[in-house]
Amino acid sequence: MLRHPEKHANIKALAGHFHLIEEKGVENGYCDTANDDYDSDDDKDGEGYDDDHECLDSSQQSSANTIDIDLMPGGRNHCGGDFVLPQLRLQQDKMEGQMPLFVMAPGSVVIFPGADLYHCTTEHDSVECRPVNCKAHISFAVQTPSTTLGQSKIYTKQFHTELLALGEIDGSQHWEDAVWLPVRRLDLKTNPIPRKKISYQTNKEELFVLGWHRIVLFDTDIGRNAPLVFYDMNGGLQHQDTALARSHFSFLKTWKFKLDRHCKKSNTTGCLHLDKIGSQRMEMLGIRKRGRNKHHPPNITRPHIQIANQSGDLDLYVVHHDHEKFQSKNIQILFEAISKRMHAALPQVMDRMKKELQKVGVHERVYSAGAANILSRDLLVNNVGVSESYQSPPHIDKNDIGWTFAFACKCGPCH
Repeated sequence: MLRHPEKHANIKALAGHFHLIEEKGVENGYCDTANDDYDSDDDKDGEGYDDDHECLDSSQQSSANTIDIDLMPGGRNHCGGDFVLPQLRLQQDKMEGQMPLFVMAPGSVVIFPGADLYHCTTEHDSVECRPVNCKAHISFAVQTPSTTLGQSKIYTKQFHTELLALGEIDGSQHWEDAVWLPVRRLDLKTNPIPRKKISYQTNKEELFVLGWHRIVLFDTDIGRNAPLVFYDMNGGLQHQDTALARSHFSFLKTWKFKLDRHCKKSNTTGCLHLDKIGSQRMEMLGIRKRGRNKHHPPNITRPHIQIANQSGDLDLYVVHHDHEKFQSKNIQILFEAISKRMHAALPQVMDRMKKELQKVGVHERVYSAGAANILSRDLLVNNVGVSESYQSPPHIDKNDIGWTFAFACKCGPCH
């Protein structure tokens, strides 16, 4: 029984949409199976992707590979916090011109170049409107800042490009069973991204809910050898790990958030000046470049901190020194689990990143002692934003390198 009768219309529309897919064999449109062997390399005229050649195979059309209607927007087990890429426009059939929305069900993961693509999330349902037994809405954003490598801007830019290129190899080898959809990236000079937060209810007509378990979005102007986004509904943290994340970080529901990344504008600090003070419901974990804090080391006011490298250019976020919850063994357990899922999703990308992080001596460059008890052993999980019911506005993280991973750990019993 639905808690909100007004959602019935959305569910009926979604059910009709997926029925149409199975009936016609392609997203709301017909495609001759004779064209199944389309290869983007055959596009000789430079016109890019031709949607007459793109078809979902029978396994992708199967209802077993589509997301349960109850977990979709409007469903009884859906409670908001989905992922949107406002810089992209879908290019196929009746999706054309709409922004892609990924359903962030428990255990979902979205992988994308955070420095290159604007990204955001929709609103989370208020606690009183969520399904019965719905637990904490915990999410992890996992990235590596370019400054962690300690290299020149030219080098990090080249390395960023290398990591994206390796994504094409991983895509061809490990994501062939996914639904591949063409998208066009908006020219930001002529189509600036609105800074206003995107709401599913308000922006419904501009959004297309992607309803498959595994999805790859690729650049329509280049072809399938240019994947931009990977999504796996079941490829994120597994059940025991999402349960641990919800349990351990349940205190964030009443936590006083102080994240202040952009502090130049009064009362609008946080993500791109769009969040009021304390509204950016995220804590940063792991390590970061010391920067301006180099002249104000944490041990000045925290004499209990031991120094590992007096001249180190990296350091732990002080939250690890100040609060027991952020020193817990559970943090490292979760970070190791995250690393495992990152390797499973993009193995060649992660192997290359792991070698680079080891080569630049990340552990040896950390000022405070204790980093080894926080970061994943392979160093891939070195910088993490953990959030609780945070609706992120459209933004890019221009200093991040390679692929960013967004993991959903919310809900639990309502899944």
